[in-house]
Amino acid sequence: MAHSWPATVEHASYDGRLLAGDLLGSGTVDGCSIGEALRIGTPGDRYLRPGDHVELAVAGIGALATSQRSVS
Repeated sequence: MAHSWPATVEHASYDGRLLAGDLLGSGTVDGCSIGEALRIGTPGDRYLRPGDHVELAVAGIGALATSQRSVS
């Protein structure tokens, strides 16, 4: 991990408030990061865009899902 959890929490709460129950996710499956995709030129590689759907699932706990939206 490039940054410690305390540093990650500090960064995540820099311009917003973290509340009890908030969930921070970290990590990538080997070979699936955007950096690797950009480096090797994977077709369709890109950062998240408005309308993209992201889901974080943990076995035995459940899943959280969100869709990206434009910032106005």
